[in-house]
Amino acid sequence: MVKRNKLVNTGNENEDNPEGNEVGGYGPGVAEQIAAGTNDAGEGDTEMDVADQEAAGVAPVPTRPTAHAAAQNGNAQRSASPKAQYNALKTKVRSLGQLHGGGKTSMIALAEAVTEAAQDGAITDKHVPEIYDQFKAGVTKGSNYEDAGEVTDEAAMGQAPAKSIEQQLSKLRQFVILGGKYESDALDLIRKARNMHIELLRSAGSDAGLKKGIKPGSTYSVLVDVARAQLKRQKDAVEAGKKSGVKHTGLAPVLTDAELRSVMTQEVQEPVDKSGEDYLLDTLIKAKATRKGSDKRNPITVVELENAIEWLRAALGSVAPDMLHAYEADEAAAEQAKLDAAKAKEEAEAEKARKAAEPKPPKESKADRQAKLATTPDASAAA
Repeated sequence: MVKRNKLVNTGNENEDNPEGNEVGGYGPGVAEQIAAGTNDAGEGDTEMDVADQEAAGVAPVPTRPTAHAAAQNGNAQRSASPKAQYNALKTKVRSLGQLHGGGKTSMIALAEAVTEAAQDGAITDKHVPEIYDQFKAGVTKGSNYEDAGEVTDEAAMGQAPAKSIEQQLSKLRQFVILGGKYESDALDLIRKARNMHIELLRSAGSDAGLKKGIKPGSTYSVLVDVARAQLKRQKDAVEAGKKSGVKHTGLAPVLTDAELRSVMTQEVQEPVDKSGEDYLLDTLIKAKATRKGSDKRNPITVVELENAIEWLRAALGSVAPDMLHAYEADEAAAEQAKLDAAKAKEEAEAEKARKAAEPKPPKESKADRQAKLATTPDASAAA
């Protein structure tokens, strides 16, 4: 399979009005002729005509073979230019925002759209901000794009902060990178994961026990996890090849159905009834944490709390001395580990400062280097 060249110049056609009269580079009236399935000679659609329809955004249903199908049929040439595909993608993602708002459905469709475009070489991860801007432009005011697919519409109202947008861009970027690497399997993988997760939710229904076995989060968040898991597998394969001295040039296998299911599910841990001693130890730990405080909470050092900690420790020592000794041993070990880490850091910084303070030898000038290389005839003869 021949890897397509990445998009170099996306152009600025129809960026301000992607739904204008010129669709995908076609003049007025031509798009309607293409949509009607006729060309200048009045004949039916050829394969090139169908590809042009999709590039123009006027095809009623996707009819161009996917990258996977193209790979099965040999080295198929690109039917539409990267520029036309990119403009068609911008129109498509804007329409997704207009149709579904910023909710879960549109985010899933957006993930699939950018994955397919990346497979075809129409976009790279550098184009993600512009694609997301087009999507946001189509989102209605009634539903916002902040953390779309993961929060309710009520919680997503208002302007999204910059941090939230960066998170969304990072998630969307995973699909683009995945499509760029796995040009034949990325879209199939994402769609399989989507169907599998929807089926898991449907099968669980209202059964609380079955729902506990499914990881919390929307289908879109699961697709992000799947993309990251596949990219991590590829990265691990490359690193393993480097360590073994073998240059890894191929792609790691795609996730199997069992591995996809493991990404979506979690082990259900049955609750264990705590004993009185367990609750007593928990109370002691919370009381000591209250006395210590944190970066966001002020410590409480009143005498009453100190007395309560001592009483709790004495009570636990009376009913469960082994539990108290094990807790205090772990606590002491944790404190010692902190001290050792702080000492090691201090020594490393001191060594770094010492090396920085050492006088450096003067840098040899160009004239000195030339003088060393130059030899006189007498010196050559003597040698």
